[in-house]
Amino acid sequence: MDVWLGPAGEARAMLHSVLGTSEIVREESGRPRVVGGPDFNLSHSGEIAVLAVSWERRVGVDVERHRELDHLGMAARVLLPQEHARIAALPQRDQAAEFFRYWTVKEAYVKVTGQGLSGLPGPEYSAGALTVRGERWSVAELVLPQGYSGAVVSQGPPFAVRQRTWSDT
Repeated sequence: MDVWLGPAGEARAMLHSVLGTSEIVREESGRPRVVGGPDFNLSHSGEIAVLAVSWERRVGVDVERHRELDHLGMAARVLLPQEHARIAALPQRDQAAEFFRYWTVKEAYVKVTGQGLSGLPGPEYSAGALTVRGERWSVAELVLPQGYSGAVVSQGPPFAVRQRTWSDT
């Protein structure tokens, strides 16, 4: 699976550059897909865009710039109680990054399933995976610049991610 990183302002250019002139249509859920091509998912936040592309499996991706908000309050609303408790148990200085780590996994999951945010809090994230009705969904956390979190989620066993930098030149 390839994951492309690029500037947020160039997200559409990156999408068309990587996927070529493929026809993009919307599924009934509203999730975009390429006709006869690979599965893909796109996310952007702050200055970064992330595009995940896979020929083998359906994929969801999310990136978030860390920002000030009530992390514990938000965690209580959008995560499972045990996930909220894990974040609350951390020193305050580490809670924001951990919240965004969980949030990107959850958002990537609802994007791959096409549920949107109505699918939250979703399955529990633990030990690098989600378990959905007895089936494993694998998670790859992305290596991003300081102040960002990102994750790729796909159903099935762990997958390799080739992280690449996109340039329009």
